Amino acid sequence: MRYAKYATGLLLALALPAVPAEAEHHESPGDVREIVARHIEAKGGRDAWNAIESLKLSGEFTSFSKVSPFTMYKTRDRKYHMDHMWADKSVVAAFDGATSWWDNRFSGIKGARKIIGADRAVLERDLDFATPLFDLEAEGHKVTLLGLQDLEGQEVIAVELERADQSKETWYLDPSSYLEVARDSPGSDFGRPMTQRTFFDNFQEVAGVMIPHYTETQWYTRHRVIDAHTIEANVEFEDALFSMPSPFGMEKLQSLAGSWTVAVEARQNPAGPFSERRAESTIESRFRGGLFEESWTDPDGTQVVRTLSFDQFRDRYVVTLIDSGTNAMAILAGTWNDENALVLDNLVTETPSLFFGSTIYERMRLYDLEQDSFKMERENSVDGGETWAVMQKLAYARRSESTRSEEAKP
Repeated sequence: MRYAKYATGLLLALALPAVPAEAEHHESPGDVREIVARHIEAKGGRDAWNAIESLKLSGEFTSFSKVSPFTMYKTRDRKYHMDHMWADKSVVAAFDGATSWWDNRFSGIKGARKIIGADRAVLERDLDFATPLFDLEAEGHKVTLLGLQDLEGQEVIAVELERADQSKETWYLDPSSYLEVARDSPGSDFGRPMTQRTFFDNFQEVAGVMIPHYTETQWYTRHRVIDAHTIEANVEFEDALFSMPSPFGMEKLQSLAGSWTVAVEARQNPAGPFSERRAESTIESRFRGGLFEESWTDPDGTQVVRTLSFDQFRDRYVVTLIDSGTNAMAILAGTWNDENALVLDNLVTETPSLFFGSTIYERMRLYDLEQDSFKMERENSVDGGETWAVMQKLAYARRSESTRSEEAKP
Protein backbone atom coordinates (compact mmCIF):
# COMPACT_ATOMS: atom_id res chain seq x y z
CA MET A 1 0.00 0.00 0.00
CA ARG A 2 2.81 2.42 0.90
CA TYR A 3 4.07 4.70 -1.89
CA ALA A 4 1.41 3.37 -4.29
CA LYS A 5 0.40 6.85 -5.34
CA TYR A 6 3.98 7.76 -6.24
CA ALA A 7 4.42 5.01 -8.84
CA THR A 8 5.34 7.59 -11.48
CA GLY A 9 8.41 8.65 -9.54
CA LEU A 10 9.39 5.00 -9.11
CA LEU A 11 9.20 4.37 -12.85
CA LEU A 12 11.45 7.36 -13.50
CA ALA A 13 13.93 6.04 -10.98
CA LEU A 14 13.97 2.66 -12.69
CA ALA A 15 14.84 4.34 -15.97
CA LEU A 16 18.00 5.90 -14.53
CA PRO A 17 21.40 4.13 -14.61
CA ALA A 18 21.84 1.67 -11.75
CA VAL A 19 23.87 2.89 -8.78
CA PRO A 20 26.33 0.38 -7.31
CA ALA A 21 25.10 -0.90 -3.95
CA GLU A 22 28.33 0.04 -2.23
CA ALA A 23 27.88 3.66 -3.33
CA GLU A 24 24.51 3.86 -1.54
CA HIS A 25 25.90 2.70 1.79
CA HIS A 26 26.65 5.43 4.32
CA GLU A 27 29.40 5.43 6.87
CA SER A 28 28.74 5.77 10.60
CA PRO A 29 26.12 8.52 10.99
CA GLY A 30 28.06 10.26 13.75
CA ASP A 31 27.01 11.79 17.05
CA VAL A 32 23.30 11.75 17.88
CA ARG A 33 23.28 15.47 18.63
CA GLU A 34 24.72 16.18 15.22
CA ILE A 35 22.07 13.95 13.63
CA VAL A 36 19.28 15.79 15.46
CA ALA A 37 20.77 19.14 14.40
CA ARG A 38 20.85 18.01 10.76
CA HIS A 39 17.27 16.80 11.03
CA ILE A 40 16.14 20.18 12.36
CA GLU A 41 18.00 21.96 9.57
CA ALA A 42 16.52 19.63 6.95
CA LYS A 43 13.03 20.43 8.23
CA GLY A 44 13.68 24.13 7.60
CA GLY A 45 15.48 25.18 10.77
CA ARG A 46 14.32 26.48 14.12
CA ASP A 47 13.84 30.08 12.97
CA ALA A 48 11.47 29.12 10.18
CA TRP A 49 9.45 26.83 12.45
CA ASN A 50 9.36 29.43 15.22
CA ALA A 51 7.73 31.83 12.76
CA ILE A 52 4.77 29.46 12.39
CA GLU A 53 2.06 29.50 15.06
CA SER A 54 -0.55 27.28 13.42
CA LEU A 55 -1.11 24.82 10.59
CA LYS A 56 -4.25 23.79 8.74
CA LEU A 57 -4.16 20.59 6.69
CA SER A 58 -6.91 19.38 4.38
CA GLY A 59 -7.19 16.57 1.89
CA GLU A 60 -8.18 12.92 1.88
CA PHE A 61 -8.18 10.40 4.71
CA THR A 62 -8.36 6.63 4.17
CA SER A 63 -9.56 4.11 6.73
CA PHE A 64 -11.21 0.71 6.30
CA SER A 65 -10.46 1.10 2.57
CA LYS A 66 -12.76 4.12 2.30
CA VAL A 67 -11.54 7.57 1.27
CA SER A 68 -13.14 10.73 2.66
CA PRO A 69 -12.21 14.39 3.27
CA PHE A 70 -10.37 15.48 6.40
CA THR A 71 -9.35 18.74 8.03
CA MET A 72 -6.69 19.05 10.73
CA TYR A 73 -5.76 22.09 12.83
CA LYS A 74 -2.58 22.28 14.91
CA THR A 75 -1.00 25.05 16.98
CA ARG A 76 2.47 25.61 18.34
CA ASP A 77 1.13 25.25 21.90
CA ARG A 78 -0.05 21.73 21.01
CA LYS A 79 -3.74 22.38 20.52
CA TYR A 80 -5.22 20.02 17.97
CA HIS A 81 -8.43 19.26 16.10
CA MET A 82 -9.02 16.68 13.36
CA ASP A 83 -12.34 16.18 11.64
CA HIS A 84 -12.42 12.97 9.58
CA MET A 85 -14.25 9.69 8.93
CA TRP A 86 -13.68 6.10 9.93
CA ALA A 87 -15.39 4.18 7.16
CA ASP A 88 -18.65 6.14 6.89
CA LYS A 89 -18.78 7.37 10.50
CA SER A 90 -17.77 10.86 11.64
CA VAL A 91 -14.86 11.11 14.09
CA VAL A 92 -13.57 14.33 15.66
CA ALA A 93 -10.41 14.08 17.79
CA ALA A 94 -9.03 17.07 19.65
CA PHE A 95 -6.80 18.40 22.42
CA ASP A 96 -7.47 21.77 24.08
CA GLY A 97 -4.13 22.09 25.84
CA ALA A 98 -5.23 20.04 28.85
CA THR A 99 -7.82 17.46 27.84
CA SER A 100 -7.81 14.94 24.99
CA TRP A 101 -11.31 14.25 23.70
CA TRP A 102 -13.17 12.85 20.74
CA ASP A 103 -16.65 12.53 19.31
CA ASN A 104 -16.31 9.06 17.84
CA ARG A 105 -19.52 8.04 16.07
CA PHE A 106 -17.80 4.84 14.87
CA SER A 107 -18.11 3.59 18.47
CA GLY A 108 -21.88 4.05 18.40
CA ILE A 109 -21.74 6.67 21.18
CA LYS A 110 -22.74 10.24 20.38
CA GLY A 111 -21.01 13.22 21.92
CA ALA A 112 -17.58 14.14 23.21
CA ARG A 113 -15.71 11.85 25.61
CA LYS A 114 -12.22 11.93 27.03
CA ILE A 115 -9.65 9.90 25.15
CA ILE A 116 -7.92 7.48 27.49
CA GLY A 117 -5.40 4.65 27.49
CA ALA A 118 -3.84 3.47 24.25
CA ASP A 119 -6.03 5.79 22.16
CA ARG A 120 -4.66 8.79 24.06
CA ALA A 121 -1.08 7.63 23.40
CA VAL A 122 -1.82 7.71 19.66
CA LEU A 123 -3.24 11.23 19.79
CA GLU A 124 -0.29 12.52 21.80
CA ARG A 125 2.02 11.66 18.89
CA ASP A 126 -0.07 13.86 16.60
CA LEU A 127 0.35 16.88 18.86
CA ASP A 128 4.02 17.40 17.92
CA PHE A 129 4.19 20.57 15.85
CA ALA A 130 7.25 19.62 13.79
CA THR A 131 8.75 16.45 15.26
CA PRO A 132 9.60 15.70 18.91
CA LEU A 133 13.31 15.89 18.01
CA PHE A 134 12.95 19.69 17.90
CA ASP A 135 12.17 20.10 21.59
CA LEU A 136 14.13 17.41 23.38
CA GLU A 137 15.34 19.46 26.34
CA ALA A 138 12.21 21.60 26.72
CA GLU A 139 9.93 18.56 26.73
CA GLY A 140 12.22 16.36 28.84
CA HIS A 141 12.74 13.80 26.05
CA LYS A 142 15.87 11.68 25.66
CA VAL A 143 17.30 10.37 22.39
CA THR A 144 19.70 7.51 21.76
CA LEU A 145 21.43 6.60 18.50
CA LEU A 146 20.69 3.05 17.35
CA GLY A 147 22.81 3.36 14.19
CA LEU A 148 22.31 2.53 10.53
CA GLN A 149 19.57 -0.02 9.88
CA ASP A 150 17.65 -1.56 7.01
CA LEU A 151 13.99 -0.57 6.89
CA GLU A 152 12.09 -2.57 4.31
CA GLY A 153 15.06 -2.42 1.94
CA GLN A 154 15.94 1.22 2.64
CA GLU A 155 18.98 2.27 4.66
CA VAL A 156 18.02 4.58 7.52
CA ILE A 157 19.45 6.15 10.65
CA ALA A 158 17.54 4.81 13.64
CA VAL A 159 17.24 6.80 16.87
CA GLU A 160 15.27 5.84 19.97
CA LEU A 161 13.20 8.59 21.55
CA GLU A 162 12.19 8.24 25.18
CA ARG A 163 9.53 10.78 26.01
CA ALA A 164 9.14 12.45 29.37
CA ASP A 165 6.40 9.96 30.25
CA GLN A 166 8.98 7.16 29.65
CA SER A 167 7.16 5.84 26.58
CA LYS A 168 9.53 4.93 23.77
CA GLU A 169 9.44 5.13 20.00
CA THR A 170 11.94 4.69 17.18
CA TRP A 171 12.47 7.32 14.49
CA TYR A 172 14.03 6.41 11.15
CA LEU A 173 15.77 9.22 9.25
CA ASP A 174 17.04 9.31 5.70
CA PRO A 175 20.88 9.34 5.91
CA SER A 176 21.05 11.67 2.90
CA SER A 177 18.29 14.20 3.60
CA TYR A 178 17.89 13.65 7.38
CA LEU A 179 14.12 13.93 6.94
CA GLU A 180 11.94 11.42 8.74
CA VAL A 181 11.17 8.22 6.83
CA ALA A 182 9.14 6.33 9.44
CA ARG A 183 8.36 5.95 13.12
CA ASP A 184 7.53 2.98 15.34
CA SER A 185 5.40 4.13 18.26
CA PRO A 186 2.68 3.06 20.70
CA GLY A 187 -0.57 2.43 18.83
CA SER A 188 -4.09 1.26 19.50
CA ASP A 189 -6.46 -1.24 17.95
CA PHE A 190 -9.80 -0.12 19.39
CA GLY A 191 -8.19 0.58 22.76
CA ARG A 192 -5.90 -2.44 22.79
CA PRO A 193 -2.22 -1.34 22.94
CA MET A 194 -0.35 -2.27 19.78
CA THR A 195 2.82 -0.94 18.15
CA GLN A 196 2.20 0.96 14.93
CA ARG A 197 4.51 2.05 12.14
CA THR A 198 4.01 5.41 10.46
CA PHE A 199 5.62 6.34 7.13
CA PHE A 200 6.23 9.92 5.99
CA ASP A 201 6.48 10.90 2.33
CA ASN A 202 5.85 13.61 -0.29
CA PHE A 203 7.71 16.38 1.54
CA GLN A 204 6.86 19.86 0.29
CA GLU A 205 7.89 23.29 1.45
CA VAL A 206 5.29 25.31 3.33
CA ALA A 207 6.23 28.75 4.68
CA GLY A 208 9.91 27.85 4.53
CA VAL A 209 9.66 24.48 6.28
CA MET A 210 9.44 20.90 5.02
CA ILE A 211 6.24 19.02 5.86
CA PRO A 212 5.23 15.51 4.74
CA HIS A 213 1.98 15.69 2.81
CA TYR A 214 1.53 11.92 2.83
CA THR A 215 1.43 9.91 6.07
CA GLU A 216 0.53 6.26 6.30
CA THR A 217 0.12 4.37 9.56
CA GLN A 218 0.12 0.57 9.66
CA TRP A 219 -0.57 -1.88 12.47
CA TYR A 220 -1.94 -5.37 12.67
CA THR A 221 -3.97 -5.79 9.47
CA ARG A 222 -5.05 -2.15 9.33
CA HIS A 223 -3.75 1.03 7.78
CA ARG A 224 -4.75 4.68 7.66
CA VAL A 225 -3.57 7.31 5.22
CA ILE A 226 -3.49 11.08 5.51
CA ASP A 227 -2.99 12.60 2.08
CA ALA A 228 -2.83 16.37 2.55
CA HIS A 229 -3.65 18.28 -0.63
CA THR A 230 -3.30 21.66 1.05
CA ILE A 231 -1.30 22.82 4.07
CA GLU A 232 -1.61 26.43 5.23
CA ALA A 233 0.55 28.17 7.82
CA ASN A 234 -0.45 30.82 10.38
CA VAL A 235 -4.18 30.40 9.84
CA GLU A 236 -6.30 32.01 12.56
CA PHE A 237 -9.06 30.01 14.21
CA GLU A 238 -11.09 30.29 17.40
CA ASP A 239 -10.06 28.48 20.59
CA ALA A 240 -13.59 27.05 20.74
CA LEU A 241 -12.52 24.70 17.95
CA PHE A 242 -10.39 22.78 20.45
CA SER A 243 -12.76 22.94 23.44
CA MET A 244 -14.60 19.82 24.49
CA PRO A 245 -18.32 20.31 23.68
CA SER A 246 -21.10 19.83 26.18
CA PRO A 247 -22.46 16.27 26.36
CA PHE A 248 -24.67 15.29 23.47
CA GLY A 249 -28.27 16.45 23.85
CA MET A 250 -27.48 18.79 26.75
CA GLU A 251 -26.16 21.77 24.79
CA LYS A 252 -29.26 23.94 25.27
CA LEU A 253 -29.47 23.24 29.00
CA GLN A 254 -26.07 24.41 30.23
CA SER A 255 -27.46 27.67 31.64
CA LEU A 256 -29.45 25.69 34.25
CA ALA A 257 -26.47 25.44 36.58
CA GLY A 258 -26.41 27.99 39.38
CA SER A 259 -28.26 29.41 42.37
CA TRP A 260 -31.84 30.53 41.82
CA THR A 261 -34.66 32.41 43.45
CA VAL A 262 -37.94 30.70 42.54
CA ALA A 263 -41.34 32.37 42.45
CA VAL A 264 -43.78 29.53 43.12
CA GLU A 265 -47.51 29.39 42.44
CA ALA A 266 -49.00 26.15 43.79
CA ARG A 267 -52.31 24.60 44.72
CA GLN A 268 -53.38 21.49 46.59
CA ASN A 269 -56.05 20.27 44.17
CA PRO A 270 -57.00 20.97 40.55
CA ALA A 271 -60.02 23.06 41.55
CA GLY A 272 -58.33 25.07 44.29
CA PRO A 273 -56.79 28.55 44.11
CA PHE A 274 -53.07 29.15 43.62
CA SER A 275 -51.03 30.45 46.53
CA GLU A 276 -47.75 32.28 46.06
CA ARG A 277 -44.45 31.80 47.85
CA ARG A 278 -40.73 32.06 47.21
CA ALA A 279 -38.06 29.42 47.43
CA GLU A 280 -34.35 29.07 46.84
CA SER A 281 -32.91 26.43 44.56
CA THR A 282 -29.43 25.22 43.68
CA ILE A 283 -28.78 23.35 40.45
CA GLU A 284 -25.39 21.67 40.21
CA SER A 285 -23.77 20.57 36.98
CA ARG A 286 -22.26 17.09 37.01
CA PHE A 287 -20.41 15.05 34.37
CA ARG A 288 -19.43 18.26 32.53
CA GLY A 289 -23.06 19.25 32.19
CA GLY A 290 -24.30 15.77 31.31
CA LEU A 291 -26.51 15.76 34.38
CA PHE A 292 -28.07 18.55 36.43
CA GLU A 293 -29.06 17.97 40.04
CA GLU A 294 -31.45 20.38 41.70
CA SER A 295 -32.07 20.49 45.42
CA TRP A 296 -34.44 22.73 47.32
CA THR A 297 -36.64 22.82 50.43
CA ASP A 298 -40.32 23.70 50.38
CA PRO A 299 -41.56 26.15 53.03
CA ASP A 300 -43.24 23.17 54.76
CA GLY A 301 -39.79 21.58 55.17
CA THR A 302 -40.11 18.96 52.44
CA GLN A 303 -36.78 18.41 50.71
CA VAL A 304 -36.79 17.82 46.97
CA VAL A 305 -34.03 16.47 44.72
CA ARG A 306 -34.50 16.45 40.97
CA THR A 307 -32.08 15.35 38.23
CA LEU A 308 -32.16 15.97 34.48
CA SER A 309 -30.11 14.11 31.87
CA PHE A 310 -30.31 12.83 28.27
CA ASP A 311 -30.55 9.14 27.37
CA GLN A 312 -28.94 9.01 23.92
CA PHE A 313 -29.66 5.31 23.46
CA ARG A 314 -33.42 5.90 23.71
CA ASP A 315 -33.31 9.45 22.37
CA ARG A 316 -35.14 11.00 25.30
CA TYR A 317 -34.59 13.27 28.27
CA VAL A 318 -35.05 11.82 31.75
CA VAL A 319 -35.97 13.54 35.00
CA THR A 320 -35.85 11.78 38.35
CA LEU A 321 -37.77 13.34 41.23
CA ILE A 322 -37.69 12.30 44.88
CA ASP A 323 -38.87 14.11 47.99
CA SER A 324 -38.42 13.54 51.69
CA GLY A 325 -42.16 13.24 52.22
CA THR A 326 -42.59 9.92 50.38
CA ASN A 327 -39.03 8.86 49.48
CA ALA A 328 -40.61 7.49 46.30
CA MET A 329 -38.93 8.27 42.99
CA ALA A 330 -40.84 9.46 39.96
CA ILE A 331 -39.11 9.05 36.60
CA LEU A 332 -40.25 11.31 33.78
CA ALA A 333 -39.21 10.98 30.13
CA GLY A 334 -39.79 13.14 27.07
CA THR A 335 -38.29 15.55 24.55
CA TRP A 336 -38.58 19.01 23.02
CA ASN A 337 -41.88 20.00 21.40
CA ASP A 338 -42.50 22.35 18.49
CA GLU A 339 -42.73 25.31 20.87
CA ASN A 340 -39.16 24.75 22.14
CA ALA A 341 -40.37 23.46 25.49
CA LEU A 342 -38.97 20.32 27.10
CA VAL A 343 -41.97 18.18 28.03
CA LEU A 344 -41.64 15.01 30.13
CA ASP A 345 -44.09 12.71 31.92
CA ASN A 346 -44.06 9.43 33.83
CA LEU A 347 -46.71 7.66 31.77
CA VAL A 348 -44.17 5.64 29.81
CA THR A 349 -42.05 4.88 32.87
CA GLU A 350 -45.06 3.85 34.98
CA THR A 351 -43.87 5.61 38.15
CA PRO A 352 -47.03 7.42 39.32
CA SER A 353 -47.81 8.46 42.88
CA LEU A 354 -50.56 6.64 44.78
CA PHE A 355 -52.60 8.84 47.15
CA PHE A 356 -55.97 8.05 48.76
CA GLY A 357 -56.74 5.39 46.19
CA SER A 358 -55.82 7.60 43.21
CA THR A 359 -53.09 6.95 40.69
CA ILE A 360 -51.52 10.32 39.95
CA TYR A 361 -49.24 10.85 36.97
CA GLU A 362 -47.02 13.89 36.55
CA ARG A 363 -46.02 15.96 33.55
CA MET A 364 -43.33 18.64 33.61
CA ARG A 365 -42.76 21.44 31.10
CA LEU A 366 -39.48 23.40 30.99
CA TYR A 367 -39.55 26.50 28.79
CA ASP A 368 -38.39 30.08 28.17
CA LEU A 369 -34.77 29.17 28.86
CA GLU A 370 -32.55 32.24 29.08
CA GLN A 371 -29.12 32.74 30.57
CA ASP A 372 -30.52 34.11 33.83
CA SER A 373 -34.07 32.80 33.93
CA PHE A 374 -36.37 29.95 32.95
CA LYS A 375 -39.85 28.66 33.74
CA MET A 376 -41.36 25.34 34.70
CA GLU A 377 -44.87 23.96 35.04
CA ARG A 378 -45.84 20.77 36.83
CA GLU A 379 -49.13 19.07 35.98
CA ASN A 380 -51.02 16.08 37.40
CA SER A 381 -53.38 13.59 35.79
CA VAL A 382 -55.70 11.16 37.59
CA ASP A 383 -57.17 9.62 34.45
CA GLY A 384 -54.09 8.05 32.86
CA GLY A 385 -53.07 11.15 30.92
CA GLU A 386 -56.43 11.93 29.31
CA THR A 387 -56.57 15.32 31.04
CA TRP A 388 -53.99 17.34 32.93
CA ALA A 389 -54.23 20.03 35.60
CA VAL A 390 -51.49 22.55 36.37
CA MET A 391 -50.46 22.20 40.01
CA GLN A 392 -47.31 24.33 40.13
CA LYS A 393 -45.94 27.27 38.19
CA LEU A 394 -42.29 28.10 38.87
CA ALA A 395 -40.33 31.10 37.62
CA TYR A 396 -36.56 30.88 38.20
CA ALA A 397 -34.33 33.98 38.40
CA ARG A 398 -30.60 33.67 38.83
CA ARG A 399 -29.25 34.93 42.13
CA SER A 400 -26.34 37.29 41.70
CA GLU A 401 -23.20 37.17 43.83
CA SER A 402 -24.15 40.48 45.43
CA THR A 403 -27.59 39.14 46.36
CA ARG A 404 -26.11 36.06 48.00
CA SER A 405 -23.58 38.19 49.87
CA GLU A 406 -26.31 40.46 51.24
CA GLU A 407 -28.42 37.50 52.35
CA ALA A 408 -25.42 35.98 54.13
CA LYS A 409 -24.96 39.03 56.37
CA PRO A 410 -26.21 38.66 59.99
